Amino acid sequence: MAAFDHVNLGCHNKEAMVAFFEGLGVATVGDRPPSRRDGFWMYDETNHPIIHISPPDEGERGAAVMNHFAMRADVAVADMEQRATALGCTFDGRANAATGVYQLKIEGPEGLIFELLLPLSEQ
Repeated sequence: MAAFDHVNLGCHNKEAMVAFFEGLGVATVGDRPPSRRDGFWMYDETNHPIIHISPPDEGERGAAVMNHFAMRADVAVADMEQRATALGCTFDGRANAATGVYQLKIEGPEGLIFELLLPLSEQ
């Protein structure tokens, strides 16, 4: 395996999910190739489409439940907690000295848990 490329989230409220990731400063909406379904592609700071958002694939192959996914970021915990609070999101976190990261779990739309792995040295 080379590296993580993207995650595809099937959402009932696509706009709320976009607002969540944009509000956290994780990704921004960009161009999306034509598709048979409505949706969005969200791009990271390197202009790579890391989050795809579309309606749920109810009844189709690949319609699975996701508990959470995690990304690394070089952002202070206090800054990210402030962004989550501004969005009205609940969150919790803990320092993990064994891995050298602070694990911040933020509850997003439709029950999605988005985990940010932030460097302990930045805290």
